[in-house]
Amino acid sequence: MITDKKISYNIVSVLKLHWDSGSAEATDRPYHALSIRLDGEAEFESGDERYAVSRGDIIYVPKGQNYRITSKKSETIIVVHFDIADNEERGFEVITPASPEIMTDLFIKMHSAWEHKRVGYEYRVESLFARVMEGLVAEAFNRRHGIRADLSTLLDFIHTNFHDPSLSVASLAKRISVSPTYLRRLFNEKFGVSPIKYLTRLRIDHARALLESGYYTVEAVSRMCGYSDPKYFSTTYKKHIGTSPKGTVPNGGR
Repeated sequence: MITDKKISYNIVSVLKLHWDSGSAEATDRPYHALSIRLDGEAEFESGDERYAVSRGDIIYVPKGQNYRITSKKSETIIVVHFDIADNEERGFEVITPASPEIMTDLFIKMHSAWEHKRVGYEYRVESLFARVMEGLVAEAFNRRHGIRADLSTLLDFIHTNFHDPSLSVASLAKRISVSPTYLRRLFNEKFGVSPIKYLTRLRIDHARALLESGYYTVEAVSRMCGYSDPKYFSTTYKKHIGTSPKGTVPNGGR
């Protein structure tokens, strides 16, 4: 379930559950489940596979999955039941989040919104669930590509500040206390591009969306995306998109 591919889902319920130590069987449940343990330890058995979970862990159980759970002591969990639009086969996943306190807070807020059902609560629950998924997908990406914590923090900074024209390899390297040469090597190893090409791709993708909206001039978009020279922006844009910025604006440009 936790991949870069976006899923379409519908939340069925958000429940807070508590039980004492012991064992139980679950068979053919008609929904997917994503839960976090507030307290307790347990072991899931599904076929020949076993999954140990403890406080702060998140576990995904796919729809229709048969399993046995053995609780070593009393447990409290919050679980989200939901449907997924596609029929893709998925398996158990156990995730130990990098920031379990943040994830726990999101689940608690989801349950509170679901339980109180104030006007518009569905949107709040969905937005909180989306934040959980955002965090899990980002962590899975970092683990899969072996991205260290400081590089992950730098990526967050770049995605937040890509419109700043003062960004450079030197300034980015300084933020995580490495040399520009080492930062270039890191980016090439993890993403297959240099830091500048990574930054440029963000800027140009954002520029294209702004231009396609038809609300901004090429000069305005240039400034909004971190380019102080509109001519250089136009050259860079055409190199990446294959057409001039004016060619992207509806009705031929403003």
